[in-house]
Order: sequence, then C-alpha cells, then structure tokens
Amino acid sequence: MMGGELCMSLKLPCIAGVVVALTICLFAWSPASADTVPVSRGAGSYASGVPQGYPVPSDFNNNPVLPKVTSSFNQPSVTNKFWSSFIYKFHNHGSHSLNVYPHPLVVKGQAQGLDVHYPTHATSQIFNSAPGNFIEAFWYTDQVDFTLGLEGLNAADAKVDAYSDWTVTADWNDGARDLKVTLGHGFPYIYAKGAGANARIAFNGTPTLWSDQGNVRGVSINGHHYGLFAPSGSNWSGLGVMNAPLSSAKNYFAIAVLPSPSLEMLALFKKHAYVFPSNTVVTWDYDKQLARVNTHFHIDSQVLEGSETKPLITLYPHQWRNSDVQLVSNVFYDSPRGVLKSAEVSDFTTSIKTNGILPSLPTAAGVDRNRLKAYIDDYYHNPNLFSTGDVYFSGKAMGRVRDLILLSHEIGYVEARDYFLEKLKVEMENWFTYSGSGDNKFIAYDQPWRTAIAYPDSFFSAGMMNDHHFDYGYYVMAAATIAQFDPAWASDLAWGPMVELLIKDSANWERNDTQFPFLRTFDCYEGHSWASGHSGFDSGANEESSSEAINYAAGIALWGAAKGDDAIRNLGLMLYANEVTAVEEYWFDMHHENFPSDFSEDVVGMIWSNGGSFSTWWTASTEEIHGINMLPITGASLYLGRDPNFVRTNYQSMVDTNGGPEAFWYDIIWSYQALADPNVAMQKFDANPSYPQEEGDTRARTYQWIRGLQDFGNFDFSVTSDSPTAVTFNKSGVKTHVAFNPGNSALAVNFSDGAVLNVPARSMITDQSGADQPPAPPPVEPTPTPDPTPAPDPTPTPDPTPTPDPMPTPEPTPEPQPTPEPAPSPDAPANIDAYSRIEAEWASNVTGANVSYLNDASLGKAVAQLKNGSVLRFDNVDFGNNNPFQIYLRMGSNTSGSALVEFRLDSPTGPLVTDLGVTGTGGWTTWKTVPMNVMGSAQGKHAVFMVVKTSYTDDILNLDWIQFGRMGDPQPSNVPLPAGATPEPEPVPDPTPAPDPTPVPDPLPTPDPVPEPPPQSSINLDAYSRIEAEMAASIAGANISSIGGASQDKAVTQLKNGSVLRFDNVDFGNNSPFQIYIRMASATGGSALVEFRLDSVNGPLVTNLGVAGTGGWTAWRTVPMNILGNAQGEHSVFMTVSTNYTEDILNLDWIQFGKIGDPIP
Repeated sequence: MMGGELCMSLKLPCIAGVVVALTICLFAWSPASADTVPVSRGAGSYASGVPQGYPVPSDFNNNPVLPKVTSSFNQPSVTNKFWSSFIYKFHNHGSHSLNVYPHPLVVKGQAQGLDVHYPTHATSQIFNSAPGNFIEAFWYTDQVDFTLGLEGLNAADAKVDAYSDWTVTADWNDGARDLKVTLGHGFPYIYAKGAGANARIAFNGTPTLWSDQGNVRGVSINGHHYGLFAPSGSNWSGLGVMNAPLSSAKNYFAIAVLPSPSLEMLALFKKHAYVFPSNTVVTWDYDKQLARVNTHFHIDSQVLEGSETKPLITLYPHQWRNSDVQLVSNVFYDSPRGVLKSAEVSDFTTSIKTNGILPSLPTAAGVDRNRLKAYIDDYYHNPNLFSTGDVYFSGKAMGRVRDLILLSHEIGYVEARDYFLEKLKVEMENWFTYSGSGDNKFIAYDQPWRTAIAYPDSFFSAGMMNDHHFDYGYYVMAAATIAQFDPAWASDLAWGPMVELLIKDSANWERNDTQFPFLRTFDCYEGHSWASGHSGFDSGANEESSSEAINYAAGIALWGAAKGDDAIRNLGLMLYANEVTAVEEYWFDMHHENFPSDFSEDVVGMIWSNGGSFSTWWTASTEEIHGINMLPITGASLYLGRDPNFVRTNYQSMVDTNGGPEAFWYDIIWSYQALADPNVAMQKFDANPSYPQEEGDTRARTYQWIRGLQDFGNFDFSVTSDSPTAVTFNKSGVKTHVAFNPGNSALAVNFSDGAVLNVPARSMITDQSGADQPPAPPPVEPTPTPDPTPAPDPTPTPDPTPTPDPMPTPEPTPEPQPTPEPAPSPDAPANIDAYSRIEAEWASNVTGANVSYLNDASLGKAVAQLKNGSVLRFDNVDFGNNNPFQIYLRMGSNTSGSALVEFRLDSPTGPLVTDLGVTGTGGWTTWKTVPMNVMGSAQGKHAVFMVVKTSYTDDILNLDWIQFGRMGDPQPSNVPLPAGATPEPEPVPDPTPAPDPTPVPDPLPTPDPVPEPPPQSSINLDAYSRIEAEMAASIAGANISSIGGASQDKAVTQLKNGSVLRFDNVDFGNNSPFQIYIRMASATGGSALVEFRLDSVNGPLVTNLGVAGTGGWTAWRTVPMNILGNAQGEHSVFMTVSTNYTEDILNLDWIQFGKIGDPIP
C-alpha cells in the first residue's frame, strides 16, 4: 500500500539526512489518442494505448517522459529497478542520473562521467520522538571519492544502452567521445569502455598512491581503497587526476573498491579486473521432494585479458546464508543491507526451504459456526461490496470479498459463497473489459514503457509507475479463488489471459515475450521488489509494504496451481521464497546483524537503497508502520509467525514506541499477535466487538483466523511437504496438518514428519489431531472447462546443486564394541526438566541403538551402539521461559572416527537447538562429559530429538545422559548414579548432594611467569598441526606460565571474560577445516563461550564452543567442536572468551584444527 511516492503536505524523512516537505503533485495527462481501441485478450480486453485525459508516466514538472535509451537499445523499457534514474528522468537536476546503489559502491551520473564512492558510515536519526508518532531512519552516506570518465568528456545526458537481470550499461556521448559503463549488484567493480579519449579518474582530493605497477594502481582516498586497472601496455599517470591511454583494440578499463590496501588484495582484484560481465541471468526451480525453491544465478563474461574466466562478485546476506558457494574469507564489505561476502564464481544457487502457501486458514473445530455466519451476513446482500474508487482500493475490496467466499465455503454456507463469487466475477470482468470512451474501470497498455496501467490509477501508479505489484496482487489473489470454484472462468478462452496480463506487467517470466520487461518490479539479486517506478531520489529506490509484495507472489503461485501451470506456479513460489527471506533480513533484521547498532527500532516500515526508515509515506502512526508489513492477512501470511518469540518482541516494541497498546488497525495487529499468542488476541477481539475494521478486512476473517490459531497453535516451520500448498501447525506437541489441492484430481500430500493427507480435488482438508473434525466443506461442482490453448513448455531450469554428504569420514577399523547386555527401559518422568540430568534410557523412542547395562553408567544403564542414523526422542522436555546456554553430553567411544550429533525440536528435521562434533574417549565405558553452547532457541515444552550423522560404518558412541544448562548454571556432576537407583518422576534424580549453585572454584595457583617467546608474526603456523597457546602473537587478559601437565610445560593461563589471543599467519590451505580441538583445564563451576574468528575480534566466525570445568587447573581435557564457518588460505585467528563468571575461567594448552579424515590429535 502506498509503497511508491505519495506527495502530500507532510514532513517526512527522505533519509538523505534532512526532513523535506513534500507537496501535492499533479501528473501529465495523455494527449488525444485517436487510435486507442480495445485489444481482445481471451474474453476480456484492454485499451491499445492510454486514452485522452488519463495520466501517463511523467516527470516532476508534469511533462510526459520517455525512456532515456541509446539508438542501439533493443530491449523492453523497464522501470522499478535500482538503476531506474538512468532510464527515467524524473527531476530536473537528474539529467544523467541520481544516486544509484549497486552495492557496495554508490554512483551518480554527471556530464564528465560517473561519480563513485563507497559509503561505510551509517547514520541513524530520530525525526519525531513523540509516542505514537515516532519516526526514525538510518542511511549510509559518504562524500564522492572520484569521477570516472574520459579526458574532455562533457555529455548532456547519460542513456541506457543495455541491461540484464542485475546489471545496466549506461552511455555518455558528447559527439567526440563515447563512454560506456557497466555496473550491477554483486560487483565491487565499475567496468568501462571508452572511445575518442584517454581514461580519466579525477579524485575528490589528493589520493595516497600505495602501489604503481604501470597499468595497475592501488590508491586510497577518504579512508577507502581502490584498484585502478588499465589495459596491458598502458600506464596510469598523474595523481589528483589520473589518466591512461586507450586504443581501439584495448578500449577498456575498470576500478574496484578494495577491502584493504595490500598488494595481495590488489593482485586478487587484478586477476578478475578484465573479466567484464556481458550478461546476467536468473533461473529457478521448485524441488517438491526437498520442499525447496532454488534460484540460480549465472554470469556470462567477456574476458579481455589474462586466463581468469570467472568474475569476483559479492553476495547479500540472504544469498550467502542460503547458498553453499565457496566464499573468499577476507573480502567483505559494509552495505545498507548488511555485510556483503565475496566469491570467485560465474554461477551460484540459493536454496530456500518452502513451507507452503494456503488460500486461507481452514476453519478449526473450535470456531463457532453460527458466530462466523453472523459476521459473514454483515456483507451478504450488501450493495456496497466494491469501491467505486481507484485500482488499489478496488483491489482491497476484492480481497475482502475473496475472504468471504472462502469462509462461506468452509462452513457450508453455499448460497452466500455463490453470491459473493458472482459479485466478484462481475467486478473483475468490469476491470478486464475496455469498452471505449466513458469506461470507468479499465486497463490500458502504454507502449513506450511496456506496461499495463489500470485506471483510475492509485498513488501515482500511472504518473510515476509505482506499486503495480501491490495493486495487482489483490486482483490475482481474487482470480485464483474464482479459479478454484469455476475453472472455466479462468481458462485461456475466458478471463485467464487478462489475469496473466497483470502478472506479466510486473513479473513477466517469459523472456521471449517483449510486450513486457522480464521481472519488472522484482530485484532478483537483492531478493525483493521495488515500488518506486523512477527511483529518482538521492536515497535511490524504495519499497514500503513488503507484505503486499508477498501477497502478489502468493497470488501468482495460487493462480498457477489452480491453472495447473507449473511455470506460473514456480514463478510465484520463487518470488514468495525470496521476498520472505529478504523481509526477514532487511525489514525485520531477525539475525540482528544488518541494522546499524544505534538504530533503536526492531523493524523498518520501508527500505531504501541506502538504508531504511521506521515510517510510511502517509503517516507516522506506529500501528500502521508495523501493520503495512503485515497486511493483507491471508493463508500466505503464516511466514510472519515463523518465530513466535520474534512476534512477541516485535509486538512489544510496537507497544513501547506507541506509548501503549494498539489503537488503530486492530484486526491486523491482533491477527499478527495471534501467530504467537492467540489466546491474548482472542480476548482483545471479544472485548472490542465494535472495533473499526481495516479497509480490506472483515470481522469474519479476523475471528476465524484468531479462533483457528487457538486450536491449531503455532506455525511449525520444521515440517515441510511435497506440496507447495500445505502447512503444519503445532500446539504443545500436537500437530495439525493442512493441505490444499487446487487440481482436478485427488492428491496424496506427504509431510516430512511422516503424516499423509489424501486431499480431494479443489479442496482443503486437515487432520486436526486431538480435535473433532469440522464439517467437510460442500463439494465444488466445476463448470465444464473448454480445452485451453496449450501453454508453452517452460524453460527447463538446471537441477539444484546436490547437498554434499555432511561427514564423509573414512576411518580405520575400530576395536569392536562388546555386545552390551540389554536392559529394560525405565519409565521416564511425565515431565522432564531440561536443566536436570536426562538419562539416555528415558528416551520414549530409540532407533538404531539399544538400552543396555554398562559399567559406570548413571543408574547402571545407557543407550549403546549409536551409529549413523540413530535417533533418540525425549518427550515433554520443559525448557521454561529462558533459552538454554549449553548442553552437556556424557558419552563413551572407543573409535577414532567422528560424528555430528544434532539436537532438534519436535522432529528429526525440526528447529536446530545445537549440534556438536564428537570423537573417541578412549573406551566404550570411558565416560566423558562434552559441553557445547546452544545455537538455537528453545522455550516451553517440546519433544527433543537427538540425531547422529557420520560416514563411519560401525558403532560410534554410547550415551549415558544429557543435560541442558542456562547461563550461570553450575556444571553438571559427572558422578554416576548407583545401579538400580529408582528416580523420582520429577525432578530428574541425582542421589549425590546437589552442588552449590554458585560454587567457589579451587583458587588458581599463581603460575610461574615465563619469558614470552619471540614475536610470532614471522612464523607460519599449520592450522592442522598443534598450535601451542604460548605461540600467540598477542595475548590480552591472560598470561604465559609454566604449569604442570602442559605440552612444552607452558600454557596460557588465567583466561577470563574479555581475554583475547591472536595467532598470526595460520595457514588453512585450500580446504576449510571440519573440527577444532582445544586442550584446556578449569577448576571452576562456571562456563564460557569461546569464539574463533578470522582477522579481527569481530571478523568472520570460524566456530564457537561452550567450555566448562574439567575438575582442576591442570586436569587437561581435549574438547572437540565442529566448524561452523569457512577458513581457507592464510589468516590471523582470534580466540575470544565471553562469560558472566567473574573469576578466571580456563587455562589453554594448545589448539588444533582438523580436516575430514584427520586422526584425533
């Protein structure tokens, strides 16, 4: 809603550092068009041009504007791109372009070429601090570093010469000189070709020249570092202005922003500098068996010099988190979207799990049918179902009626369903028919901009090309619902082609259909859409209502599913998966890594190319700033509830900023709150029977949603299925599976937790475990459908990149484990306290292992012979209200192999709590307690699944017990319980005296100081050999000491909170490590988080692990941990210690990294 530019007499932040007054804008009307005639499309039609008197794409002075393109440009003109100010001149002062943000660089066209800089400084500012009207924004800005151009260039304009899926080539021509510049997302380079003059780089100040290799220079300016690359045989000259000769044969040059001013970095960027991208292509596929959407990115390149054929690119956070691409560990950049990481590739794939899209929630057993019917009757036979207004508010009315159709159908209210269905068809057919002069609702095709514009337009969807995907999403969603009940209406001989006209306007998936550009509004590389048509702001492009963009994607997916058109369905799934992932990264910052640290809000209302703002275009209302990224609430909105804790935090943030609970858009806010706390939301609904409804919502939808979630529980993200229209809910361990079948024949839907639903054609069913099944909806009798025109075969997309085997660890044949004596499994407590000892034999289900009598095991029993694929399930494990900090696992193993042990919630593939690498302990009953910090979240009561993964072919471990720990909890006792002891059901038994909750550790004897070794900076360290602690090049918060039992009789001692060790020149070679081992000792009862990072204390994380007491300051123990990040080549490795324990926490003897297959050190 209103996601583009709404010009009003309001003061709103424009993010560029000032508050500007926006004024009412009136846009140019089209001249008389005598040849505007209806163009038939199926049963409908559209206007062949924009009729006289209607607004057309215009500039700020109300003049019609045409695309700024060169004479050789031969592609469909396009808007809504991050670079659109090159092609769409909106402002007088933007003749060449306004700021364009390919990231990490920022550029701006001017007469002499391209201004370039790298913004690294984030500024946050509060514009209005009043409760309920709070506005805050952040943006990245810096001064211009230099202008890239040609000597003497003075062009009146810059025009678009060509574009591809995430690059653009702009052209400057002054009659004597011609400059073509290519830039794009993911490229830290600017690629240039010139004719008629030498290459020219004019700096904004005097740069520091730190490397001059003739045709290659390394320079620094304003704290930023660049590489300049001219053709071989050419040489850069000058300082404040640098020039390099170009020839007709070698007319190219490039600049790159460098992460650091080193010769090694310059050499890396030189290797790729002459690999110019010539085309970028995105494709996608949907893997229903793995329930994943795979988006494939391919770069075609022109190699101008050298043997390198692959470019050096950067990836956004939503890409590198969801790809197995090999990253360059020391090349990363700041950006308004978060940290960009780098790779040397021409191809990579992101793979995003999809949990399904529903047209609506099913009606739960607990929904009062009579009450729901009464809410439906508020609209039944209402003559004012539809707005007489513009395209946006007509669409919202369609969404409201769509909901009423589905709700009526759910409760068997057939006459109401059919009434609403007929009214919706009439309204859509009115929009989908152009009858000539005097038509009050119609669609027109604008040839210059290759776009379909609906009139009356809304929020400058015509005058600025804003919001087409927001507007048309409501129409496509409504059409998909009609298709469910009347397939003939949606056929290619009827109204289907008009629906697909609206899809193609903003998301054309067929490259050979040049009536529309490919994926107009969707930025395939940044992962989300842009609402602004011209992007003519110093802050670049913008997008406000992320949820309406997702509504458009969901509508496309449901329309394609209803039509049986996999190409359209998969388009919608790709848009949906990427938009949702981008929302979680860039609107909600759910990883807490992308917003600047001084930005006070948890979310933004809109994003800009250079930042984000807690605001909207039309209001400072806190509820609306939050709600604009929630509405409309449909069956596709469940992604908002993936993390109930985030829902609660975000809701509370809204209350805090608002100065109290919601006082507007109640239905939207309550529906969102119900995703975490439906009982609270239901109380509010019941207590406010006359609340004002949001424009596109109904009480019927709000009641059915909130009351349904009371029955169903939370959206269960851990369960997937082989259908794109199926989801799972979980209420205290009781699952409800829901599946919608839009097809014409029955369908069996298989869920990843083993459930199967057999769904009749064009129906939605649920198993609603533990509740009475609601009455089945009435069968839908389809109208006979004429044979449609065959749709073209979709372009096949490549198979997804196979996931590598997690642990291919060939090992020597171990000593066989004696067959343990089977033991009966004792009854577990009805409720298990996560923070007390959980005996392995309490597992309610054991797969691939046995409960056995074993020496020295607690209670004399353990689960033995765990191997690859073994799974233990512990039911009713109560984590309370606080997430655990650590897990302790008491195990024995006589192998030299290793395994990955995962702990997950509610299913073997559910949310990951943590995982840890385990190795041999020296014997099958040589028990050791292995600590590990928790990576995920766990609150409340859950089934906990322990899963063993290894390529080792024999038994890998025996398990005695597990125990979770909160921050500050004492380390669990290792003393075994006596065999035959009978535990009390609650709490978990421990016959030994309970330790003091805050034990006083044995005092660490003051170690004898030893002379520090010579500086290590000149020593190369092999990561895969033992690295003595005392070889650290720098030690903060600890000491090198002589101490008993340590290797070389020395160790680093007295490490505590804040201690940092730096090891320089650690060489990982070409392969990332699989594990790390640290040999440590501790006499405390506390625990600590130890992190290993590359190149700085805040650098890329290699791994982290939780450590606890070993029983003494010289009771040395080797603790293994699997690697979480990547490490290749040579780096400084920083080890940091974090703990709330106030005393010394550990001594460190040595560390060692291990590759897959390496022996245990």
